[in-house]
Amino acid sequence: MLNAFTLAGHVYNLEVEDLELRLYLQYGPWNAVWRSPATTTRVMLHSDNGVAVQGANGMYNLTFPLNYTAPTDGYMAMAMRPGSTSTLTGTQFIYVTSALDITLPPSG
Repeated sequence: MLNAFTLAGHVYNLEVEDLELRLYLQYGPWNAVWRSPATTTRVMLHSDNGVAVQGANGMYNLTFPLNYTAPTDGYMAMAMRPGSTSTLTGTQFIYVTSALDITLPPSG
């Protein structure tokens, strides 16, 4: 069971005013090359536009509830970019780390 996803980070420049965020679980047969829809299943767990950040010099810490039972082992993937209210004049950097809150199934 995937309970929640926590994202913590730092936006390097005030031009980044908000973020667009997507969280995915990707899985497929372990003996296949995961490069096509025929061998890979990708489930969107969370989609959010306009994720607020706390200025250029502040850390942000956001938790997104998931409540999703994964059908099999797989990988979490995150896609993030500056949101639509951001006006970028060049390449900007977003430094992030994350944690996944899970409940393992009972053994045996």
